[in-house]
Amino acid sequence: MVAGPFTFAELEAVTLLGRGEIRECVRRGIISAPTEVGQGHHRDYTRWNLVEGVIAAALLRQVRAAYFFRVGAHRRGGLLPITD
Repeated sequence: MVAGPFTFAELEAVTLLGRGEIRECVRRGIISAPTEVGQGHHRDYTRWNLVEGVIAAALLRQVRAAYFFRVGAHRRGGLLPITD
């Protein structure tokens, strides 16, 4: 197994997140990439960053699925109110 460092493209490929989603995760601290080592494509990512990215991608998919389920249920006249 390769120990890293990993590139932005490799992080994208492993997590299946888009560029903007990865940048947002890094900005919010969900993916803890060091900020002093460059930005975006010039930053080195560790194996732990890949793990964080995979977890973030799974959570993001779950949140989106739940949101669309609630919107669909609301439109069908279901009992789930949409609250923010």
